[in-house]
Amino acid sequence: MLVALIVIAVVVGAVQIWRFTAMSEALDNLTAKVEAQTTVIDSAATLLATLANEIRDNAGDEDALNALADRLDANTTELANAVEANTVTTDTPEQPVPGEGEEPTA
Repeated sequence: MLVALIVIAVVVGAVQIWRFTAMSEALDNLTAKVEAQTTVIDSAATLLATLANEIRDNAGDEDALNALADRLDANTTELANAVEANTVTTDTPEQPVPGEGEEPTA
């Protein structure tokens, strides 16, 4: 009887460790995605502030303003493509949570 209780305790402990590990991996994955998103947001904000200052600095230089407009067009296209490529739609299958659906091992 004692051996059975010990085996049950070990299995329950293994299941809890497995669940914790799966949740920890999912949290690490989500944290990395949020950090990457924050970096992109910061980069976009810096880009817009830089462009605004460059426009003010080159208000009298038509060629410089046209070059800035061309750069803005290219950056806008690049940003739109990045957002589209990383947007989850109803057609995009959800990524599985690490460990979800797997059987625990003791």
